[in-house]
Amino acid sequence: MRKYTSMIAAMALAFSVISCTEKSSDLVLKTTSFTENNEDIEYSLTATLPVGKSDLDDSIREQLLGILENDLIGLACFEEDERLFTPYEGDKKDVESYVKYVGENSCHGLGAKSHEMKEEAKEYDDEYTPPSWGCDASLDFLSQTDKYAVFSLYENVYYGGAHGGVIGAGSITFSKATHKRITSVVNPAYFHEVQPLIIKGLNEYMAKYSDGEWNEDTLFDWLFVDDQIVPLPNIVPYPSPEGWNFTYREYEIGPYAMGMPEFVIPFEDLQPYLTEEAAAIMN
Repeated sequence: MRKYTSMIAAMALAFSVISCTEKSSDLVLKTTSFTENNEDIEYSLTATLPVGKSDLDDSIREQLLGILENDLIGLACFEEDERLFTPYEGDKKDVESYVKYVGENSCHGLGAKSHEMKEEAKEYDDEYTPPSWGCDASLDFLSQTDKYAVFSLYENVYYGGAHGGVIGAGSITFSKATHKRITSVVNPAYFHEVQPLIIKGLNEYMAKYSDGEWNEDTLFDWLFVDDQIVPLPNIVPYPSPEGWNFTYREYEIGPYAMGMPEFVIPFEDLQPYLTEEAAAIMN
């Protein structure tokens, strides 16, 4: 009995040591928001960021904050070297202060531009006031595994025209092994081999977009491409539960009426054509 008890104690001690030394690769996440509405601007910013104490959390958070700031600092800036605000110089580990800084400054910068547009309009017509501008920015967490973490950053903006638009960095995938962003998924050497997969995906999107009333023979009547060759999306594809998600921006390959074409290529179909960095997070 004493021998059996000693064995149980030894097993418990071993389990305790394993439990204490085992590390989780999961990011610790926190969502921070900033909102302001006034007569010149309707603005909201929501950012979900890693806030854990690991090197992985620190590295991905710093990169995401840089991408977020880069997006917001250039909103509605159409002149060379024009910026809405100066870069944040505080502690980047203070997520709430950082988000408040870029939120307030991008909001007020856009509001000032909206107000200026209204004042200029008065010179031509006292009875017409242009609509206020709007911006809904969202840095979202999409998914994570032990190999990678996926976020997305989009800004739904309205600058007083006929309609708004969706801009932003798009999907952002990080390798947990290297802490680096995946910048390329399809190996350029296999660009032409991937064309049938892209065309199939676009036809599936258009069939869904048109409630099933779609003729695949008319696809290239819609697309702004040469020689029936579809470029890879500007937004880097990301791994979703079903496969690699491809998303094109508005106007990138077709008219505004197409929206933002989006489809999924199954993992096994794209596997032979991946870059080394993309293949590494799939193994």
